[in-house]
Amino acid sequence: MPTRQQEIPELGEDESYMLEITPAGAKLNAPTTLGAMHGLQNFPSAGENTSSGFAVPAVSIQDAPRFPGADDD
Repeated sequence: MPTRQQEIPELGEDESYMLEITPAGAKLNAPTTLGAMHGLQNFPSAGENTSSGFAVPAVSIQDAPRFPGADDD
């Protein structure tokens, strides 16, 4: 059975993540499941559609969302 923490984020819960994209691949580090979810949600916004498919430039994103559910990035 899920715990309360898994069901509802708590105020002040760590939602930080670091997403590093290089020509060799992408790496997502997060201290919590919520942080990982935020990183996964932002991955598609780092890329763009091109004539040869979906492309993601090399980039490093470090974020710590302050307001869960608000997408102002």
